[in-house]
Amino acid sequence: MQKNIAFIKITIVTVCYNAVKEIETTMLSVLNQTYPNVEYIIVDGGSTDGTMEVINKYRDRLSAVISEQDKGTYDAMNKGIAMATGDWINFMNAGDSFCTIDVLYQMFSDKISADCGVLFGNSREYRDNILYSVKPRPFYLSKKKHFSKGICHQSMFLRTMLARRYPFDLAYPVAADFNMVYHIFKNELYRFEYKDVDVAQYDLMGFSNKNVAQAYYEEACIINPNAKNNRPLLMLKGKTIHCIKQAIIKMLGLFPSLKRKLRGINKIEL
Repeated sequence: MQKNIAFIKITIVTVCYNAVKEIETTMLSVLNQTYPNVEYIIVDGGSTDGTMEVINKYRDRLSAVISEQDKGTYDAMNKGIAMATGDWINFMNAGDSFCTIDVLYQMFSDKISADCGVLFGNSREYRDNILYSVKPRPFYLSKKKHFSKGICHQSMFLRTMLARRYPFDLAYPVAADFNMVYHIFKNELYRFEYKDVDVAQYDLMGFSNKNVAQAYYEEACIINPNAKNNRPLLMLKGKTIHCIKQAIIKMLGLFPSLKRKLRGINKIEL
């Protein structure tokens, strides 16, 4: 493929609040990227635990920093979108990190076609102190989205103009990222392009994973607004599916042969 000699600008946004123990690892995974044209924006929610002191250690390497109260993670991410000047945008929030220092180079060194609007790769997930590499199974590749893996925002890059057109809807406090991607896919002609690159790693104890039933309910409502009338049933269904998934994951450790049969989930030896 043709090399992207111009190195288009990539905006990385990190949202944080009282994340003094996590923020530096996240920041260094961005600041140490070998890709030469990165805009790095940090949106802090008014931390009081020393987070800003850590951020200020690297202030001269940051494109922009704000620290003020917000309405939650997605509101802060929308602030990052408003500040972004890059052609593409990614959200790497406190506690998450890029897998290697050359992730951005791997994703963007080749020329990206003009009809590509969403570029995404693999994720590494910590589950019970075990790291797994997970290939996404986007909803549009599965007739039953909730049995697919989906695309996590940490491993996804959007054209910034699409992020502005479809900002995070605060009406969905858990699944606003799914809402954004779903409507881009539904309403736009831009392609979703996958690269077999491990992009980001994160702990499964993140916010949406602590609220799996609510996430399931919100995603169902996004796809079908009439689902709002079936909240108790959908919440129960979400919890049930989550329990089944967790049981399967635990079985991987007991029966290694099953691991090879579950496409897209592989244990990484640390």
